[in-house]
Amino acid sequence: MRKGLPSLVAAACLAAQLASCGSGGGGPTGPSGSYALSGTLSYDKVPSTSLGLNYAGTVQKPVRGAEVRVVDSENTNTVLASGVTGGDGHYSLSWTGPAAVKIVFLARTSSPVVAVQDNTSLTKAVYGAASATIDASTTTTANLKAASGWTGTAYASRSAAPFAVLDAAWEAVQAFQAARPAVVFPELHINWSANNAPVGPQAGETQDQAYAAGHIGTSHWNGTELFILGQADIDTDEFDDHVIVHEWGHYFESKLGRSDSPGGPHGAGDIKDPRLAFGEGWGNALSGMIWAPNTVYSDSSGTNQASGFGFDLEDNVTSDPNPGWFSEGSVQSILFDLFDSGANEAHDTVALGLGPIYDALTGAQKNTPAMTTLFSFISALKAANPGQAAAIDTLTRYRNVVGVAVADAYGTGETNNGGSTANLPVYRSIGVGAGVPLTLLGGMPNAAGQNRYLRFPGDGGVHTVSISTPTPDDVDVLVFQNGVLRAAARGATGNETTNPFTAAASTQYIVVVTGFGATASYTTTVTVN
Repeated sequence: MRKGLPSLVAAACLAAQLASCGSGGGGPTGPSGSYALSGTLSYDKVPSTSLGLNYAGTVQKPVRGAEVRVVDSENTNTVLASGVTGGDGHYSLSWTGPAAVKIVFLARTSSPVVAVQDNTSLTKAVYGAASATIDASTTTTANLKAASGWTGTAYASRSAAPFAVLDAAWEAVQAFQAARPAVVFPELHINWSANNAPVGPQAGETQDQAYAAGHIGTSHWNGTELFILGQADIDTDEFDDHVIVHEWGHYFESKLGRSDSPGGPHGAGDIKDPRLAFGEGWGNALSGMIWAPNTVYSDSSGTNQASGFGFDLEDNVTSDPNPGWFSEGSVQSILFDLFDSGANEAHDTVALGLGPIYDALTGAQKNTPAMTTLFSFISALKAANPGQAAAIDTLTRYRNVVGVAVADAYGTGETNNGGSTANLPVYRSIGVGAGVPLTLLGGMPNAAGQNRYLRFPGDGGVHTVSISTPTPDDVDVLVFQNGVLRAAARGATGNETTNPFTAAASTQYIVVVTGFGATASYTTTVTVN
């Protein structure tokens, strides 16, 4: 649902700096008549680096695709004219009515709808900026700028922040629409606030209460909306372009593609569940695709936003110390190399651009009976681009996704075991009646060693799946059909049975077994009943 124009006295309304206008403040009382105003809307853009924000390098960027309005200066909820800024931030509006007006521009686009709102305000108001009163009987040009508000030691205001967030998302939208003009993006709400802090729900808080208090934990996509950090001197992400596009990439997967990722903590060198590795590697790679040639992913934080971290998406070593199908670093390297020209890399002779990647993600990857991993994506991409298959195989082998080639969506033939023979094969087969013993390796529940996949061919019968674990370690079992959960047992033990489900004939089901135990190595037996 579209949001209405927020009250200009709401917490989410920010004052804009009037950069060039014939009238400042005051209250002109020009006559009613026909008037026109035009100009350019911009915002302060502070470059993000791996060493923090570079305030000295601040530049002005246009506010693109945003809603702009002329409102009555005496009643700012009375809209006299409205429009949308162009790619250069230019607007031109005309109206019949009073001469005493204000220009209001919102951190919201209209096609598609992307709105940056304040999750800590009572109404979750969309951010906006307003000029001082303008006398349109004597003024025809009004150029407005949303300033960063940085004084050198602190923020006096944060006017530019919502527009920086909006523009990062708009950049991603424009890139995909250039590659595939017919793509339609669902409405997106991005929650940013200066109160958004890297802490989770506090004692007694529900998740909704935590969001309202700014306790968002980290910048993330929650399945419905984006939440972006904004707490000064702790962790702010509004100018971290790569971070915002990474999170936008999760929105893309959720709304246009598909993600089976279990989520949870992750980092360079981790040997993770390949569903997680793909989702996080995709977000990182997409940030490089959108902001190329700037391939350095940076995230600012700390006092004065003067620290942070970063990595170069073209660096195939530092950010990927344990390459393989379980590594987000390998996924991001492979995906980015599939996109770019790779002029200086002997292993990279592929330059597909964004279009074929979009096609695979929204086509075969979205509909695969397998889990969404690097294997399902690469097999989909090769099938759609057979002339590039050999070059794609070279890329995957270079990142230690081992075998002659990625054979199918199930990783058949994979030989890289991630340090344990128990991790292979990636998918095992299971039939009715015979129990399949599995070895789980302990540690975090999103680790590769704590997750096992089994393929079960549907036979038209009604079944349950049970697990039997001799140790006290907790084990869960989930049954998926094309990524949709059909049955589950999520109790606190390792001896459970799922609800019954009908396994349609000639349909592939995936049984995912996840361990939560701390034991270094333990076993469970899975049976389809």
